[in-house]
Amino acid sequence: MPEGFGQARLPAATVRGPIRLAARRAWVWRIPESDGPETIRVVLDIDVDTVLGTTRLTARRASLWIRPRRTTPDRVYEIFGYYSDVSSSDGPVLLTANSLPVEAVIAATDPLRLKVDLRLPGPPDPGTPAADFVAESDKAFNDVKDRILHPQTHRATSEEPPLAPPAWLLDRLRGGPTTTTPRTEEPPGQDTGASPSP
Repeated sequence: MPEGFGQARLPAATVRGPIRLAARRAWVWRIPESDGPETIRVVLDIDVDTVLGTTRLTARRASLWIRPRRTTPDRVYEIFGYYSDVSSSDGPVLLTANSLPVEAVIAATDPLRLKVDLRLPGPPDPGTPAADFVAESDKAFNDVKDRILHPQTHRATSEEPPLAPPAWLLDRLRGGPTTTTPRTEEPPGQDTGASPSP
C-alpha cells in the first residue's frame, strides 16, 4: 500500500521560496494520514521542471511526497522528491545524475503551482515504466523515513545530518556517474502559468 509521511518529520532547514512543478503529464493522488494533514503524491513524467525554494531541477521523471505542516500558520511544506536523469544549473556549475533524492522544507512564498499538459488520477498503471519508477522512488522514501524514525541504526554508518537545498546538490547526488560542467549562461526563465494546486 502507498505510504505517506506518517510520524516522520524531515529534519531539513526551512527555506523560503516558491514551489512550482511542471511536466508533460502528472499523476496526482492523496494519502490520508492518521495524525495530521494528508500527504499529496505527485508523479511527474517527461520534461520535468521543478522549483523548490531556491533550487531548480530538470529531469526525465520525478516522484514527490508533499505534506503541509499543520503546526505552522504559514504555508510550510515538507517535500521528499526522487528524480531520474536530473540536472541543475544552480550555482557556477551544471550538475547531472542518474538519480537524486531530495529532502526539503519550504516556506512557500505563493500557492503551490502545478502546470502539466495531462493530469491523471491515482498512481500509474502497474507494469508501465512510470509505475516501475514509482516503486523505485517508494524504496528511497521508505529508506529516508527509516533513517528518521530509527536514527540509532544509522549512526554507525553516517554522522552527517541532512542538508537542505541548495547545499545538498554536491553531497546528495546518487546513482552516478556525476558530471560537472561550467555554466556559461543563465538558466532559462521560470514558467509563470499556474493550474490548480494538487
